[in-house]
Amino acid sequence: MDVLTADIAALIVDETVKRTQHNINIMNFNGEILASYDKSRIGTRHEGACMVIEEGRTMVFSDTESEDMQGTQAGVNLPIIFQDNIVGVIGITGDPKALEQIADLVKMSTE
Repeated sequence: MDVLTADIAALIVDETVKRTQHNINIMNFNGEILASYDKSRIGTRHEGACMVIEEGRTMVFSDTESEDMQGTQAGVNLPIIFQDNIVGVIGITGDPKALEQIADLVKMSTE
């Protein structure tokens, strides 16, 4: 059974966007976008999320870095951990420096 479903991801995105005013994406363990405020991105591959899963850590991508990464925009991408396992990634789109204050709070709320 998947812990992170599209329905749960959509609820997290909707509630988080209301509070942060930033686009939020939630990707599954395969790097596929399950939910996004930008509905056109749902179902696409997010290369940055794949890197987060592979490395097991939060990663920040600038405009320049994200240019060459499929489905990735500038922002902060954090692993979603459930019972000591990475089950997905939450991405917050925007200027990484401006997102430092909210990224950990968004991660904590998601988990």
